[in-house]
Amino acid sequence: MIGAEMAIFAYGVIEAPARGWTDPVVYCCLAAGIGIAVAFAVVELRRRQPLLDVRLFARPGFATGTATIIVFFGANFGFFYILMQYFQLIMGYSAIHTALAFSPLMVGIVSLSGLSFWYVPKLGLRAVVFTGLALISVSFFLLRGIELDSSFWDITWRLLVLSVGIGLLTAPATSAIMVAVPDNKQGVASAVNDAAREIGAALGIAIAGSILAARYTDRLLPQLTAFPEPVRGPASGSLAQALKLSDMVGPQGPHLARVSETAFLQATHTSVLVIGIIVAVAAVLIGLWAPGRDGQQLRIVRRVISRQRV
Repeated sequence: MIGAEMAIFAYGVIEAPARGWTDPVVYCCLAAGIGIAVAFAVVELRRRQPLLDVRLFARPGFATGTATIIVFFGANFGFFYILMQYFQLIMGYSAIHTALAFSPLMVGIVSLSGLSFWYVPKLGLRAVVFTGLALISVSFFLLRGIELDSSFWDITWRLLVLSVGIGLLTAPATSAIMVAVPDNKQGVASAVNDAAREIGAALGIAIAGSILAARYTDRLLPQLTAFPEPVRGPASGSLAQALKLSDMVGPQGPHLARVSETAFLQATHTSVLVIGIIVAVAAVLIGLWAPGRDGQQLRIVRRVISRQRV
């Protein structure tokens, strides 16, 4: 049921930039996805032994961890979807070179995840969640500064900002979910943790991909009036196709490659801006909901530390 809800909702998100948010297909898919999710919650509330006890989401720690994972996994996978194309199509990296280009992300993730037992008690879950999401949002705003001739080092320091945000969130968000439920519901908590990652990844790719594709086409088509339709159609569909065609159209090839790359860069700037705004809003909302430094928060922190030491 949840799988159907996500598939329908994601389809609506993907189609929105091309069709418009007021198109019947778009808002019907979005409404249907939300409706199925609500129906699932109602059914589960009426069961004596529910597959997923939705009452768990009333617990601040559980809800905070779940929402945080959905948001930052969505941002991460949207980021990967965009930057992988930038590295390979704009900078000309190979697949292996592209994978290595993402290695700076490990700096913050590895170092801060291992230190969460120290900074979570000092800062509290609310401050950690808000700061981590805020840094992720800032990193997306900073990505609007990349250009066609940007070097690897121009991108690396932006990746380090993102890695710090991810590193702050990774362990605390998962721990907040697991320690918020009793031992007999640990399997449910683990499943929710995994499902939140999958949901976030699907939404992130859908949002980033749909915005990137629609913006790329809108920016490129006016620049292709001098080309025949067999070139305009494929070139406006993706940068990969445009660059492939640029090697086949003779003297007009360099011009086609240049305008296509420019359109892709402009689409990239729009995509990262939208994702940055979404994460910024989520940081505020989740921060307001997250447990603060009160008795409840201190109990959560103590359980997080004890679980990590075990």
